[in-house]
Amino acid sequence: MGAIGPDSAVKDNSFECIELERKALLKFKQSLNDLFHCLSSWVGSDCCKWVGVRCNKHTGNVVRLHLRGTDICSKATNKSATHTKWPLSGELNASLLDLKYFNYLDLSHNDCENVQVPSFLGSLGNLWYLNLSHSSFTGKVPSQLGNLSHLQYLSLATPFSSSLWASDLSWLSGLTSLQYLDMSSVNLSRASSSWLQSINRVPFLSLLRLSNCRLSCLPQTLPFLNLTSLTILDLSFNSFDSLIPGWLSNISTLIELDLKRASLKGPISDVSWEIFCKLHSLHLSSNPQVVGEVNGLVEALTMCTYIGFGFQSTYMEFTNLIGLP
Repeated sequence: MGAIGPDSAVKDNSFECIELERKALLKFKQSLNDLFHCLSSWVGSDCCKWVGVRCNKHTGNVVRLHLRGTDICSKATNKSATHTKWPLSGELNASLLDLKYFNYLDLSHNDCENVQVPSFLGSLGNLWYLNLSHSSFTGKVPSQLGNLSHLQYLSLATPFSSSLWASDLSWLSGLTSLQYLDMSSVNLSRASSSWLQSINRVPFLSLLRLSNCRLSCLPQTLPFLNLTSLTILDLSFNSFDSLIPGWLSNISTLIELDLKRASLKGPISDVSWEIFCKLHSLHLSSNPQVVGEVNGLVEALTMCTYIGFGFQSTYMEFTNLIGLP
């Protein structure tokens, strides 16, 4: 993810924050439940010194909120709360819209159970980083997120089946700068017939994780393939009941490919494995209807050594495949 780096803000700010933006942050705080007082530093006139807040060193504008639950309490004055995993809960206040230069929001690992992802986030047009993962959001993913044309990183993932869902992913086509997309365990069953076509319209994706999304349709062909920059592809724990798709053979950039327990079937030889010379991790386990000799796959990958691509040891997981010696 080399193109995704830190913004122009620094911890040692030389300007006090702007009063309008300080008031916006206080409104945002008031709408949250902070039982462990992890935001206890949010007092005084200079919000640029508050925990999780980062300002532009030249203008004093708030550009970043890093409120990841696993981090903010470790920086709070309440030492008894340093080990809590989900410190913040409650509604997200639209006062964030008053932060005109705001470009980074991390609210991951908090407890927003029964709270929907607010549609106003789609109006934060400067965002390049949005992480709402592991925070138990519920309801429909708002299509307004598709307005974030500068967004490079989007994570809505949760480690288990959640009540967060999407019936349509066509809004992804508006995320023309997106490189990282993780929607693991978001219920995409209602978008199952069109999910790949929608994601294929995102031109610069390098990481795509859709594990455990209740997907049941895996198209075998595409009229064109935009996903030629993918380095990580995770489609594990879905119910495709289909062949390993031939279009995989056009993604030679893959470093990690995870297809375990995806209900795939058919000959393992249908994929041109010899093109995956950069592959470091391959998971095909628990697909009992995938058949064929694994030896041929291994030989195809090791051929990279002889054609100058420098293929090295790849972690490969094949348990529960038919055809194993």
